[in-house]
Amino acid sequence: MTIGTDDAVAALATIAAQEDDRGIAALSALAKLPSSRTTAILQDALRSSDARRRLTAVGSLVSHGTAESVDALAWTATADADPDVARAATAGLREIAGRAEFASGRAVRALVDTLRDPIRRGDALDALAHLAATAIPELACALDSDEPQLRRGVVEALGRLSHPAASAALLKALSDGDAVVRRTAIVGLSRIGTRGLRRRLTAIARADSAPAVRQAAAVALNRRSSGEGDE
Repeated sequence: MTIGTDDAVAALATIAAQEDDRGIAALSALAKLPSSRTTAILQDALRSSDARRRLTAVGSLVSHGTAESVDALAWTATADADPDVARAATAGLREIAGRAEFASGRAVRALVDTLRDPIRRGDALDALAHLAATAIPELACALDSDEPQLRRGVVEALGRLSHPAASAALLKALSDGDAVVRRTAIVGLSRIGTRGLRRRLTAIARADSAPAVRQAAAVALNRRSSGEGDE
């Protein structure tokens, strides 16, 4: 039997259905056989009552990195009752997001969607704050969301990413209609810095409509030394 054939998948599927160590080993082996049939088997395993089986299925889906795998991981990240399994799924989405593959953007969007879940928000935020540089532009696109709560999480994540693309997105967020987004963008920019920031902060400290935003800009200005030039 040649590894990668339908026969191989069928044989492993039979073993993977077993609720024992052999079944877990088979689920792990399926990581090397990316196919629609394999994904379906792993998705079934995500509904197992055995957390070990679910964790193994998550690992195999991450190895596949397909659009279907991303969707399954996104569901697990918010729906699994075991925090370890949910965190593994979230970490898997971050890993896929960092690959130069077509599913990368889908993984970033799945992590952004996870910000809506108050229980999983912290894990999603941590994953977004450690994205590969290639994934930052996709994250920045989420600033166009109509949901202020989502934009707040995105800006917070961008503020932890020391990269010019993140700084550019935070500069855009200084004009956001939500005061919390603007204030969070100021905090992030103050941390990572960018050229022209002093002028923007000065204008915000004088004229922003929200007192909390004006105060954040003033605090950021006070923390910057005169030797930093026009950053």
